[in-house]
Amino acid sequence: MNAVYFLCILALVPLASAKKDMDLYCGTCKAIMSEVEHSISQIDPNKKIDVGSFRVDPNGKTRTIQKPYARSEAHLTGLLETVCNEVSENYVESKDAESGKMRLKRMVTHDGKMSSDVDFQSLMENSKNSDAPPDAKTKKVKFACESIIEDYEDEILHHFKNEHNNADLKICAELAEYCEEMSKDEL
Repeated sequence: MNAVYFLCILALVPLASAKKDMDLYCGTCKAIMSEVEHSISQIDPNKKIDVGSFRVDPNGKTRTIQKPYARSEAHLTGLLETVCNEVSENYVESKDAESGKMRLKRMVTHDGKMSSDVDFQSLMENSKNSDAPPDAKTKKVKFACESIIEDYEDEILHHFKNEHNNADLKICAELAEYCEEMSKDEL
């Protein structure tokens, strides 16, 4: 009996010691919010979607209203299904010169220019000196992204449907507590 108990405890030790990399999760969460905001901003504000009940009432009419498509649940749900691909393909971990912490930074701006925030020389040197395969970091970012979406999808949808600013502060810092050490100014 003692051997079985010992083996069970031993099996649980790795799970208890597994901690989230808060820098990675904070950066990934902020990247998600940034990508969703950018995607919303690219939609024509005049584009509308019919929402409501499509059932026919006794008078032969349906009860639908038109709402802006950009912040509709249908559009936002679609964005959340694809945002992790965008984040894992377009962001890299880069050491912040001031704090020394790892940050997630976009390699190419949305208008196609190379980002001035990323030290590409340092990234190349780090990849040469790393034992990890090149796609390991991409998989780590994608896993973090998918975990965040899975854990906070409803809250993210609610925020972007109803509010229009401070998503990274409200979701990443206050709700998920990934960026709790950061102030409003740093977000």
